[in-house]
Amino acid sequence: LDLSAKGAEVELVMPLPWGVKGRLAYRRLSLTEDRVGEQLPYVPEDQALGQLRFARRYFESRDLLVEARVGGRYLGERATATTGPLRSYLVMDALGQVTVINFTIFVSLKNVAGLIHRSDESFDLPGAEGYLGVVWRFRG
Repeated sequence: LDLSAKGAEVELVMPLPWGVKGRLAYRRLSLTEDRVGEQLPYVPEDQALGQLRFARRYFESRDLLVEARVGGRYLGERATATTGPLRSYLVMDALGQVTVINFTIFVSLKNVAGLIHRSDESFDLPGAEGYLGVVWRFRG
């Protein structure tokens, strides 16, 4: 299988007020099969990612870490091997967590808006998902 690829990728990381960091990334990729000259199935030409992140350590020992993240990812329309094109979609995620020494409690929301989207032609991905978790790291 011979492929031709043309693309560009740009990433911008910027500090914002109140200790927030922003990140924007964009990728444009044209991946075509040389024999037929068509875009490779399931590969979006456009992809974008955006994220805002706040993280701060407290106390002199720096044993308390508070972190929050909000992010979004966009995938452009994609061709498929058998059915019509898959629609583009934008998904937003959020995370909040607190770490005390080696113990972390987090709340994570995936696909906050509950958008049902299709990653390939066989099934739809679920709407919103939420996770509550505890992580305990042991150090030897």
